Amino acid sequence: MMDKELERQYSQHHMQKYGLKTCPFCGGGAYIEKKHRAFIDGQTALVAFVRCVECNARTGREKISDYGRTSTSSEAVAKVIAKWNGRTMA
Repeated sequence: MMDKELERQYSQHHMQKYGLKTCPFCGGGAYIEKKHRAFIDGQTALVAFVRCVECNARTGREKISDYGRTSTSSEAVAKVIAKWNGRTMA
């Protein structure tokens, strides 16, 4: 986990680069997080999601890869951006 100030700077960069809106709950900054070894559908996977720096609200996870199937990172990132900006957090 990053310290709060570094997280805020990181979120500013992601908000500009990806066009992320502020958090719908607290107005905080957000960034795209990729997490290795998240457990989804009984498998270990690399996933992406958008997370608020201030209140930790986040979108549902989109699978990038697991041990057998791979989606492109850009597809998963586009999906979580659409969830976050469209306010459909599931």
